[in-house]
Amino acid sequence: MNRYPSDEELNRLIEALEQQELYAPKNLKHQTLERARRDGILEEVSNAEALKAEVPKGGNRQEIPTDKKPGSSIHSGTRKSVQMFTYSFKVLAGMAAAIAMLIVLPMQDAAAGGRDRMASREQKQTEELKEWEEAQLKEVQAKEKREAILQQSKGAAEKKIADVVEFFEDLWNKETEEN
Repeated sequence: MNRYPSDEELNRLIEALEQQELYAPKNLKHQTLERARRDGILEEVSNAEALKAEVPKGGNRQEIPTDKKPGSSIHSGTRKSVQMFTYSFKVLAGMAAAIAMLIVLPMQDAAAGGRDRMASREQKQTEELKEWEEAQLKEVQAKEKREAILQQSKGAAEKKIADVVEFFEDLWNKETEEN
């Protein structure tokens, strides 16, 4: 099982390393240069330095050759320009597609949202219309009920008035018969 060093042990190790002078291995430079040669980095750097040396101080960059590698031909430069054109075209197509999506998707969402809002608005209006019709019906029913009650009470009042009139007529008739 691995045991991690404690803070005190780490501090002692750091102090010991700081007191000593550290040197790179003797063959580090040789290994680095070999790897750069093998990967072709040194050739690119030396070609870039050669191109810099050929650039005039006036900054006229039109005269700079595009490919100065030994053994290269015009075809490799053309191939690189075709590759660059293809890559540029792909990037441009991707950007156009992204912009199109940024424009089209919100419109689709807005259209779908508009349909949803329209449907909910129609449903709300239908519900409000039904509620209004029910309220009107209740109002008409209440009015008819009041009129019926009024007619009943009017009929009852007329009957009572008729009864009172009849009572007074009877009373008057009795009084006039007695006299």
